[in-house]
Amino acid sequence: MDSIERFWSKVDQSGGPGACWPWNGGRDERGYGIFYTDNGRRKNRAHRWLLGYLRGAPLVGAQSGVEDACHRCDNPPCCNPAHLYVGTRKRNAADAVERSRLWMLQRTRCPAGHPYDDVNTYVNPAGSRKCRTCRADADRKAKQLRKATRRTCKNNHPLEGENVLLCKNGTRKCRICDAERIKRMQGAA
Repeated sequence: MDSIERFWSKVDQSGGPGACWPWNGGRDERGYGIFYTDNGRRKNRAHRWLLGYLRGAPLVGAQSGVEDACHRCDNPPCCNPAHLYVGTRKRNAADAVERSRLWMLQRTRCPAGHPYDDVNTYVNPAGSRKCRTCRADADRKAKQLRKATRRTCKNNHPLEGENVLLCKNGTRKCRICDAERIKRMQGAA
C-alpha cells in the first residue's frame, strides 16, 4: 500500500464532503493526527503531511512556522482538504483571535489570580497581556532589592560599616545624611 492509500485508510470520510474527516490513527497531546512515513522513521502531523502531498511539495519550516497547515474548522484531527489551507503562523494566530479560540484569551485571570479586565490589563507592544497588579508588585520588589543592595546613599556616602543605620522596617539609612537632617531640623526650630 502506498503512502496516500495508507493515509486515507486512517481517515473517516463518512460524514460527506462538507463534514470534518477525523483522523482515526494516533494523535498527539493536542489532538492532531500523527502519520508516519519512511517506514515509520518520520513522524508528521497528518493534516500537514496531506497539504504537502496535495501540492506536491512538503510545507516549509515545520519548526519555524514559515508555513502552517491551518484548519478552517478549528478541529485538530480533521483531514478534509476542503477544511485545510496553507498559511503562516501569524495568519493562524490571527484566525485564533478572530474565532476566540486562542487559549490565552480564554483565561480571565493572571497566574496570581488577578482579573484580566480593562483596568488591570496592560497589552505590551508585542501583543501579550500583562497584569498591572503583578507588574506593580514586581516593580516594588525590584526597587526594594535595589535599595537593599545599593552601596551608596543618594548623596554618595558609602552605605557600609559604621555609616549604616538599620530602621525598624528593615531598610538602611545613611548615618551622615541622618545627622545632617537632624541638624537642619534643630536649626529651623
